[in-house]
Amino acid sequence: ERTALVRALTSPGHPEKEFWVMLSLFCNMAYDSAAHISTPVAIANGHPGLTAMGFAAPDPDGLLRFKEYSYGRPLARLHPDTTSSGSPA
Repeated sequence: ERTALVRALTSPGHPEKEFWVMLSLFCNMAYDSAAHISTPVAIANGHPGLTAMGFAAPDPDGLLRFKEYSYGRPLARLHPDTTSSGSPA
């Protein structure tokens, strides 16, 4: 019944289609990203979307790091003048 309702509300020709599509996109975004709170707090609180996606927890210092690169290797060496905070000198 819920699927039928969403199909009806978002079908071509429904007078409120644009509203229902935007509302569903907003709800899905909130589920996926927890954009309304910081990511470390969301993960610590067990945010359902981030948990379902297997989003990694931050390191003990609270920073998000990715221990494995997406390409299986670093993309580039750090520039020698890069500061300890990661900023260019």
